[in-house]
Parts: sequence; structure tokens; C-alpha cells
Amino acid sequence: MVGRIAAGQLSGTANAQAEEKEKMMDQQEYKKTYKPLILWMILFIAGSTFIPVFINRTLDQLFQITWGEGAEVRMVLMFTVIAIDGLLVMIYTGEYVYWINGGPSFEEAKAAGSEKRKAYAAAHLSVFLT
Repeated sequence: MVGRIAAGQLSGTANAQAEEKEKMMDQQEYKKTYKPLILWMILFIAGSTFIPVFINRTLDQLFQITWGEGAEVRMVLMFTVIAIDGLLVMIYTGEYVYWINGGPSFEEAKAAGSEKRKAYAAAHLSVFLT
């Protein structure tokens, strides 16, 4: 009995928090910005260029671990997958659905509301997660 009451209160609290977050997002000015995308692009280029080389050389020098021929290429590919996943999360959480190729215009996305923007993003970005 107590467990069910506590579970009901916890789920009610979670629902209340989700509703409050939704209201806050709808109340905020939904602004068009490409700053996160530009930052992601800069970090992607820098990261895919330097991180694999740095990791490969560090592993080789400190631990005498070598990955063989093409190790840096494999690391760039792994970094690319992680970076694209990060981009997808950023699009979903930031509700930047107008970044999606063929997606709604900014005005349409703004008028749709937070819940519809996230549903649209989830539907179109889930292709990349399977």
C-alpha cells in the first residue's frame, strides 16, 4: 500500500516536472540560431583531426600499445560516429528541427510547440540510431 502510494507520488512528481519543463520551453522565446551547429562543426573538424592522432601516439608512447596499420583511420571513424550521435542529441534536446534537411521552416517549427518539435525530431532522427 505504502509502496503504491510512494510510486504514485513519484510518478506524479516526474509528470509534474515534465509538464513544468514543457511550459518553460513554450514560454521561452524560440529563437532561430545556428551557433550550436557551427560550434559542433568546429569541434568535429578539430576533434576528428587531432584526437585520433593524439590518442594513437599516446597509447604507443606510454603503453607501447599499437593498433597496427590504419589505426588512426579507425579512430577517426569511431570519433565520427560518436560526434554524429552527439549532433542528434543536440538537435533533439535543443529542438532544432529546422536543421533537418527537408524539415519545417523555422516559423513552422516555432508555431508547432515543443512537444511537436521533439516528436518530429525523434521520428526523423531515429533512422540514424537503428
